[in-house]
Amino acid sequence: MQRNLDGLGRISIPKEFRDELHIDSHENLDVTVQEGRIVLSKLNSSCIFCGSTEGLISHGAYSICNQCRNEIVEKGTQKMKIS
Repeated sequence: MQRNLDGLGRISIPKEFRDELHIDSHENLDVTVQEGRIVLSKLNSSCIFCGSTEGLISHGAYSICNQCRNEIVEKGTQKMKIS
């Protein structure tokens, strides 16, 4: 696929690629030059819920911190007790 640079040197990443890699608007990407090529890489270095970079657990393209994981487990356990 070919893309043109705009007047400010920007390109748009095709929606199909963003969807496949779960890249959201305003997400930070790593930009490097490798063997004469510009390489964009998704950073999986923060929790999808709170943005924390500590104690991450990854599942596919997503990462979640221990605190958010524990909160989700606790809420699920509370719902099970109510039912």
